[in-house]
Amino acid sequence: MKKTGLILYYTLTILAMLVYLPALLVYIVGPADWWLMGLIGIGFPFIYAGIFIWLIVSFGIGKKKSAYILLIALLAGIPIFKNVFGFKKTEKFNVAKTGITLRLLQWNCNGFAGVDPGFPTLIQQRKEAVDFIKKYDPDIITLQEFGDGIIGKLPSTLRLLTDSLGYKYYAFRPFYYYHFTYGYCWTGNAILSKLPLADTGYIAYPGKKVPEGIAWATAIKGSDSIKIVTTHLSSLFLNYKVTSEGYEPHVIEDSAIINQPDIFKKFKHFQPYHQVQANFLISHLEKNETNHPTILTADLNNVPSSYVYNRIKRNYTDALLVNQFGFGGTYKHRLPNFRIDYCFTSPELYILQSQLFSLGLSDHRAMLIDIRF
Repeated sequence: MKKTGLILYYTLTILAMLVYLPALLVYIVGPADWWLMGLIGIGFPFIYAGIFIWLIVSFGIGKKKSAYILLIALLAGIPIFKNVFGFKKTEKFNVAKTGITLRLLQWNCNGFAGVDPGFPTLIQQRKEAVDFIKKYDPDIITLQEFGDGIIGKLPSTLRLLTDSLGYKYYAFRPFYYYHFTYGYCWTGNAILSKLPLADTGYIAYPGKKVPEGIAWATAIKGSDSIKIVTTHLSSLFLNYKVTSEGYEPHVIEDSAIINQPDIFKKFKHFQPYHQVQANFLISHLEKNETNHPTILTADLNNVPSSYVYNRIKRNYTDALLVNQFGFGGTYKHRLPNFRIDYCFTSPELYILQSQLFSLGLSDHRAMLIDIRF
């Protein structure tokens, strides 16, 4: 290789490593310590793929010493990459349930079309969601951004689920209420169940005037009990603007940032707060540990290659990785690695099957999980 080529090769190799080495720290350095770690986490799979390609190039041109260094660097990234990309053959979800199985539906439902003035145009999508629930018959449903309200003649979303679909046990405490010209609305996280629920509760996150929070309940199945926890971390509001009509109280205090076209300012503002929420969530779970197995569902607004994901996952099983090949993106976005919705289960539980489903109504995919005690 000529001198010019060598200079170019080593320059590119050094630049690649300067980008990749901070990416190896995404589970250690949080966005509150350095806000760019949030963006680096989103870019991790692409950086990792770039290093892999450069490894192949290095072997191809005979730069074996550099190639081995790159190989070691890639091996160091495996603990992160195995959470980002699933390597299991995706099996078709089996509709039939057994008596020892607990079936759970986890979904950021974007309101469930219950509080939208354009509801008539969403009837078909809502019917699709209802038919899906009837077909797969989950025992428990956890919903983020679930909405209900008094909107003229529109039917109550909560009544639809509790009365018409049979989820008569529920824990739903909205974290904000707001008034539009067409009615009153309230939104929050919900746990709906066909199984009896006990010990229901809710706690708000710190640091905001109108904070989101953590909802929980204990589901009773025969002689077994299982703790269900669900939460939603603050949105990044990447495609959102605060309008003059119908201010939502939880966004008013951040409206100056939300209305910014600069997405980097939004990452810099909201991702450090995710770290605050993650620490609070873990502290709450540790203080309220029980003898019951735990299922934690969440829209974390963070990808698996992030500090927040690693902080919350701990020794839980990431249910989707049990039956997933590929990134398994849950947010309908141009980037395939936007997996931000999760179901984590404690070690006492066994995941029989899990799968994503694209339904109408929401920009998030629904996740169905079968769990055995």
